[in-house]
Amino acid sequence: MEPAQYILVEKRPQAAGGEPTPATGLSADFPVYGSMHTHQAHEIIYVVQGAARVVIGGSQYQAQAGSVVFISHLEIHRVEPLTEDYTRYFVIVPPAAVREITASDRLASIFVNRPVGFFHCLDMSGHAPYLERLFGEMHDESRLRPVLAEERLRCLLAELLIYLYRQQPEAFPVPDSPMDRVVQQ
Repeated sequence: MEPAQYILVEKRPQAAGGEPTPATGLSADFPVYGSMHTHQAHEIIYVVQGAARVVIGGSQYQAQAGSVVFISHLEIHRVEPLTEDYTRYFVIVPPAAVREITASDRLASIFVNRPVGFFHCLDMSGHAPYLERLFGEMHDESRLRPVLAEERLRCLLAELLIYLYRQQPEAFPVPDSPMDRVVQQ
């Protein structure tokens, strides 16, 4: 599978134990349910309602309404809806887009650094109105593709990362040792 060239955003309901409802066509290229799989791009999941079990490598999380989950490219994972009303946005972000929008290693770190104790799932339930607006705008740009959509998607993604960093800076691990910094580069 070729990595996505653009930031892609989809919103989709998924019933527990069922197939995803038809959506914008990402399903074939980006399987998100069932068996363990990887992508050549990063993935962000924002749970709008309901709950899902998210398994990433050896970690398991229960993502509920207001959760934001970060999955790095090539990180093996699986999403299993737990409730009938599970609805989420998912954002596919090519690694090149992360490099283009984040001049700060700190903002990019949530996609690439996985130190011991890293937590993929952020509880942002107290910030739902802001996040739903932001993810909604990202979805509209991705779906409608107006003039300069990709540029706006990058701006919205940067806004999301800055907002999340301001709320939970500990979720953005920065390498501590000189050797860690060399490996990151």
